[in-house]
Amino acid sequence: MAVVPRIVVNTADAAAEAAIAGGGVTWLFGYQAAADLAAGSLTSVLTEFEADPIPVSIVYPAGRLMPQKVRHFIDFAAERLRAALDEISSRCDAASRITTL
Repeated sequence: MAVVPRIVVNTADAAAEAAIAGGGVTWLFGYQAAADLAAGSLTSVLTEFEADPIPVSIVYPAGRLMPQKVRHFIDFAAERLRAALDEISSRCDAASRITTL
């Protein structure tokens, strides 16, 4: 049986808004749904089918001296990313990828 969408959108915000409005089930990353999950406007479903988290990497050329501004950016980005992920984790027990109203 094929799944036929009721609506097609091109942003996560639009998908979340459609689900909140009763448009059905949508697929979102945990960080995209975290606030709505915490507020109770979205509910996780099909959590047994969630994919494992994918690590975030910063890639730069090896074998050369790293410019100081690149090192500062890596430190800056890593600190903020870690803080943002910790905040999302604390707001939602299970950051869901599949959500519905």
